[in-house]
Amino acid sequence: MRLTSLVPLVIAMAVSTPAVAADTLADVAAKAAGVDGWRIETVGGGSRVALGIATVAGARHAVVVGCSDSKRPMLALSKGDRALIVDSDVGTWAFANGKAADALVAGLIAPEDKTFKLSIDDAPFPAGAAAAKALDAAGKDCASKIGWDYGLDDEQQLVWIYQAAKGEPPQLIFGKPSAGWLQASLTCDAAGKNLIVKTAVLPEKVKNGQTLPLTFTSGSQSYTASGRVELFDGGDVAGFLTGRFAEPRKLISALSGADTLTLKARDTAVTLPSDGAVALASRFTRDCKF
Repeated sequence: MRLTSLVPLVIAMAVSTPAVAADTLADVAAKAAGVDGWRIETVGGGSRVALGIATVAGARHAVVVGCSDSKRPMLALSKGDRALIVDSDVGTWAFANGKAADALVAGLIAPEDKTFKLSIDDAPFPAGAAAAKALDAAGKDCASKIGWDYGLDDEQQLVWIYQAAKGEPPQLIFGKPSAGWLQASLTCDAAGKNLIVKTAVLPEKVKNGQTLPLTFTSGSQSYTASGRVELFDGGDVAGFLTGRFAEPRKLISALSGADTLTLKARDTAVTLPSDGAVALASRFTRDCKF
């Protein structure tokens, strides 16, 4: 299974001075002041960051995107915010606080498309032309500082994506947008009575059609269902293990109250960050009618 890749804007820049420390971006977000809106600020010895400020539900929030010492663009949000959500024509993306934001910079600011929508933890946050202009400037500055072409897909980028295509069940997907690679997904059946969990992490020496226990653990809560193995001859992954869990509200509640989600089959497991999934959970549960 593949995800639709974002269309990048390709611009090459030269190597220059080092970038700012990642925690500098978080400090900018925490101390952001001024009128609501988007602008460019200079920090850390000349580095330029995109700064957006908005009052949402009576509280001030800030979004900062810039080039950090991780050698990749980074995203910082106001303290306590879980994720920046981006609505695009290929799905809804959740970028976790303190994580790389390069897919956001590379794929959503092409000059012909300034209509993408932003939200913080599912609360609307202003976007439009001002945001696109600020993000474009920050991306170019990042490229000039570290020699990273901000228009290229990032091979390390892993994010949660929500997709609800017409005629298809809603999905929460964790994967690598640049390669269309899916590591895990959560979806529902037509009646909304079961949570269907899929993971690409398989034990060794399994056979096509084999059934194995699949365990879903988040925080102190753990649930197990029978999973079926589906193997492929080629592609991005060897195959998937898919399990059908009853009482989906309990699993989503457990996910929302924890920092991680672990999927395990025999002695093989994968642990995923839950923040992006939690930020998208209200849309998922609404459309699945849990």
